[in-house]
Amino acid sequence: MSRSPSRDVIDSRLILAIVVLMLTLPLLSITALPSGTSELAIESSTAVTDNPAVIAPGNYTETNTTVENPQLFPMVIIVEPASEGLDVSDRVLSAGGGETVTTEIRIWAPEKTGRYVRSRSVSFYIHVLPANVIGALHSIHPIVALTATTGVILLPVVVLFLLVVGNRKIALREVSR
Repeated sequence: MSRSPSRDVIDSRLILAIVVLMLTLPLLSITALPSGTSELAIESSTAVTDNPAVIAPGNYTETNTTVENPQLFPMVIIVEPASEGLDVSDRVLSAGGGETVTTEIRIWAPEKTGRYVRSRSVSFYIHVLPANVIGALHSIHPIVALTATTGVILLPVVVLFLLVVGNRKIALREVSR
């Protein structure tokens, strides 16, 4: 019965990268899954009707649109036009877990009569920064806002790992009999 220790080592940065990756994927899915684009069908028509989807040519209608936060924790929700002919009054909204928020939209009808589609885009971000900061980062590019919100969550994990484990090679020992 002899024991012979092995001299295999692993870099702590590799372990850190694996931990960060394992935490990043769920964080990204939390923001990406509820985000998306929805369409609003309208008709540009001279007919007089009570249907809010029928709009006089060259005019607009104002209506409320609602967005639900399906997550269990607070999110910043950004609603913006994804097509022409749509204006959003409050683009940056905050919603607690499971809450529904509302904003007013203005839908424009073209001069030419017919059926048209207007689209709105909704993006979700974990509420770890002030809503206006996330909105400003989103206006640069959605990836910038996503990177910043994810970074705020992951930074303490990285710092704690580096303080506890450090940036070094870790010796792995294997005992064989």
